[in-house]
Amino acid sequence: MNRLCERPGCSDPASVAYGMRPEDLVFWLDVLAGDDAGRRVLCRRHADTMVVPRGWTLDDLRDPDLHLFRPPDDDTGGTPRPRSRRRSR
Repeated sequence: MNRLCERPGCSDPASVAYGMRPEDLVFWLDVLAGDDAGRRVLCRRHADTMVVPRGWTLDDLRDPDLHLFRPPDDDTGGTPRPRSRRRSR
């Protein structure tokens, strides 16, 4: 049986394992493997939008390559929106 996301009200299939190391103030996310029966799980949407408390670090282990910023998942192609300028008086 497939596991479901643990977020209340969500019934999407789980694809990400998560946990925390309180002594290091770290939350971690990792790819859900078949032998992760005892781990906590989330769907991709909730894992992608996870926010941690101030002073904590989110360690995303799903991608083995280190990135300072992740490319956008949407179809905009990474095109920035034009900024509006305020007029000074």
